[in-house]
Amino acid sequence: MPRLDPRLTPARQDLAAEHLRGQVEAAQFVTGRRMRVIEEVIDLRSRPNPEAGVDTQALYGEEVMVYEDHEGWAWGQLLADEYVGYMPANALRAPGAAATHRVSVPRSFAYPGASMKLPVVTALPLGARVSIVETQGDFSRSADNGFIVTYTLRQLLILRQISSALLKCFSACRICGAARPASGSIAPDWSRSR
Repeated sequence: MPRLDPRLTPARQDLAAEHLRGQVEAAQFVTGRRMRVIEEVIDLRSRPNPEAGVDTQALYGEEVMVYEDHEGWAWGQLLADEYVGYMPANALRAPGAAATHRVSVPRSFAYPGASMKLPVVTALPLGARVSIVETQGDFSRSADNGFIVTYTLRQLLILRQISSALLKCFSACRICGAARPASGSIAPDWSRSR
């Protein structure tokens, strides 16, 4: 069997993701369960040990597919960048409402009410994903964290629309096997790709 990158492949000798059955050898295959990061930033490590090196980090709101939970450590794969490793199990929980926004400034804060004079509930790093249920003046109420200053957030729907448009553009080029204008332009010829 081909050697797969262990940093990106949820497989060990004793345990592997079910979707890898037939591609890797493991004593047991499991489906895994989707979880979400609930701390500002967590480290993803190569071993279940706080002194093991950090391979990458996960931000608040990122989703993880967890394949094992043992002695306070969860072993799983980040869904955003596909890194695999160990993380503190208490930094994860089952996902609630889908994320609708991301933090677009270096750091934002959540408050228990719509006022920056209240004590901070949590700090949220750039890129953290949150589910906003309503906006009240200058604040947006999160499904989980309280109130966040609205201008520090960007709606994910806009990012999805841009990604969708780019995907359509790239899928219409020769690299993907579709037609491209004879002029050699990389602009797609929509009349031939539909």
